[in-house]
Amino acid sequence: MIRQKNEKTANVRRITPGSVLSLIITCLWVFVGLFPMLWMVSSATKDGAEVFSVPPKLLPGIPNHMIVTLDYSTEPWDTDILREKIKFDFVNVLMSYPMKFNNFQNGGAEIYAVYDGRVIANGSLTSPERSQAVRECKIYAANPSPVVFNRQLNELFTFTGTDFFFLSDVPRKQPRGSESSTTFEIIEYYGEYGINGKMIDVRTVSYPLYILNNFITAWTVASRSILGVDVSFGRFILNSIIVTSCGILGSLTLSSLGAYALSKLIKPRLSNLILLLYLATIMIPGIMTLIPTYELFKNLNLLNTLTALFIGSWFAPITVYFFKGFFDELPNELLEAARIDGAGQLRCFISIVLPLSKPVFSAMTILTFIPIWNDFLWPFLTVQSPEKFTYAVALYRMTQPLTSAPNLSMALSCLAAIPTIFVFAMFQKAIQKGVVFSGIKG
Repeated sequence: MIRQKNEKTANVRRITPGSVLSLIITCLWVFVGLFPMLWMVSSATKDGAEVFSVPPKLLPGIPNHMIVTLDYSTEPWDTDILREKIKFDFVNVLMSYPMKFNNFQNGGAEIYAVYDGRVIANGSLTSPERSQAVRECKIYAANPSPVVFNRQLNELFTFTGTDFFFLSDVPRKQPRGSESSTTFEIIEYYGEYGINGKMIDVRTVSYPLYILNNFITAWTVASRSILGVDVSFGRFILNSIIVTSCGILGSLTLSSLGAYALSKLIKPRLSNLILLLYLATIMIPGIMTLIPTYELFKNLNLLNTLTALFIGSWFAPITVYFFKGFFDELPNELLEAARIDGAGQLRCFISIVLPLSKPVFSAMTILTFIPIWNDFLWPFLTVQSPEKFTYAVALYRMTQPLTSAPNLSMALSCLAAIPTIFVFAMFQKAIQKGVVFSGIKG
């Protein structure tokens, strides 16, 4: 009994100052490594005021939704005149409030027009819709005047989502939400701004889900306003997926067939010589072959096409090297038995070699995915049409004009990182096997 107790005591790991210090250092190291990603996500969910706040805030605040009521009871009852005045007021209030009151920037706004106690019109605008309207109309002034909005009134009004109720009796209800802490400042500001209706009520409602508005704006709006193409950021992600998929498929197909020939169909001495010459090409820096490769694709009329982005990745000496190393370990007796049964070389490769090569195919898929997916220089040089950009090029092109809106830049970066995080999370074991396999075979 005493012996068993001593064994249990011996098996208990003693807590020493060294182990505690190692744990603290490890936790700090992990935090330092993850902090840039945490800051990127945090900045992507902040509004324009929070992202420039001093001292910096790590966590974003909950976005507010502004609800405004305008009274037109003192105006003569003329539906045509009232319609124009309401259009002018709705555009000015819904479009300009975030520029003056940044605490509402990441939220949305609703506006009601009332006449003798009944609602005659209402409108609403979310943050992405406002960004789309302002960017499409090329209004970038920090505090645009009514003249600027009036010049684009008809174009901007289409974004307000307004309904008129001149011929119906819609009683005015008490707006939901609480009175804004800046109600007086807002009413005073719009009184000086020159709107027609009398602002009689301003309230706010907290909408936590509006914290995602920057992502919606970046996904749907930025490419149209910056790159001049009517596509969302998803188009660029799709281009990267197409290029990466075709590159991986072609690289694995050609590399595995070439490695099989070197391993099983050619005499070892000649095979090693060919492989050595093949591997010697990786000793030439890629930047030195950039201009000849560009001229080659230019003469083949492949510039400004997605084909030019993945066909170059089919030449993969390292992938051939790893495949050959794996195929060398496969017993020749299996292939000889298949040949005796009348199978040709292609049948042997498909029916015998491929089923046994799942580990190396998984590893090479992941290791091929990373450089193709993250490639920037070659797509940047060869593709000029914005609708054919990969995500890396589009991210660079779109974030340059957004230096004054780092929250949108961070939102774009977060969206671009999602596919990579997904691949690494889904194929973590394959990645680990690939690293181990490359270390053993290297």
